[in-house]
Amino acid sequence: MGSQGADRPGVVSRRSTLTTRDSHRQKSISPNVYADARTTWLAAREKAALDGYTLPLDHPSPGCRVAIPGFGKGPRNRSARAWLSPDCEVVVVKDWSAEHDRPLVYRPQRWDMPLPADCRRNRKRALKQMALRRIEQAEKHRQGTLSARVAWEAARPCIDHPYMRKKGEWLPGCRVDDFGSLLVPRIDVAGNLVGLQRIQACGRKLYWPGAPTAGTFYLLGEIEPSGILLVCEGVATGATLWSDTAHPVVCAMDAGNLLAVCEALRARYPHADIVVAGDDDRSASVNIGRSKAAAAARAIGARQIFPTFCDQCDCGGTDFNDAAICFAEAVSI
Repeated sequence: MGSQGADRPGVVSRRSTLTTRDSHRQKSISPNVYADARTTWLAAREKAALDGYTLPLDHPSPGCRVAIPGFGKGPRNRSARAWLSPDCEVVVVKDWSAEHDRPLVYRPQRWDMPLPADCRRNRKRALKQMALRRIEQAEKHRQGTLSARVAWEAARPCIDHPYMRKKGEWLPGCRVDDFGSLLVPRIDVAGNLVGLQRIQACGRKLYWPGAPTAGTFYLLGEIEPSGILLVCEGVATGATLWSDTAHPVVCAMDAGNLLAVCEALRARYPHADIVVAGDDDRSASVNIGRSKAAAAARAIGARQIFPTFCDQCDCGGTDFNDAAICFAEAVSI
């Protein structure tokens, strides 16, 4: 038994010398060192850097993920996630700001793979950690929803707000708190209030801390099980669509939530004629609004529409509310 076996009693080590066929292998990771979480993470870190992603030096726990900057984003951005598999065999990077929805999988080479006993031990430890994280996340969401409902009850009905005046739309069912922030209710498909979106007088938007966001939305109008149902991003966009079409509108709040909202609505209303009204981030290097809306529409078999801007328009608009302010034309479905 070699030096590795002396450090790990009862485990037979791999060969400590390279054969002729091993001469092409990289020398940074010795073949007689089994791959733990750190070895797999560092190997993936080098490969992810070639794709434009910076993984932190310290790896997360097996089965957990860590926020990292998206492609082409600054170091303080956190629009991407890097996930270490429970068995420490692969690292998966998912970039929510990228135009494509394809996750990047980084799998270490054959000589970096962990021993079977290590895989079983890592998987068992990861499953336990994942179960604890689910419990912690559920409790965090419960506390966030409770605090959001307390704030909602303490707020007063909103008749007028600087954000409404700026967008030229009225947002029914919203409230305003003592700090002057507009509170937009976020509900699930069952109609339960689960969170809030705060919009300050300057237009800055904040999610309610701790409250769940995936699959939650702001509803304008009343959903007909077999009628037309529009799905969009922002609440001002939804108000414009609602006033122009008289059809109920669901506001997902952001592009990343469109797919979760559309899937929840399709499961709840299988016969509804869902139309995804996406944003057109035409001036950005990556058109996130259009790509996310198209992906959500394809996933549930829905129609999709986008705002139209003339070539000479320099207003910088991206959504139907911007188009209405610029052209004052009604939306047609």
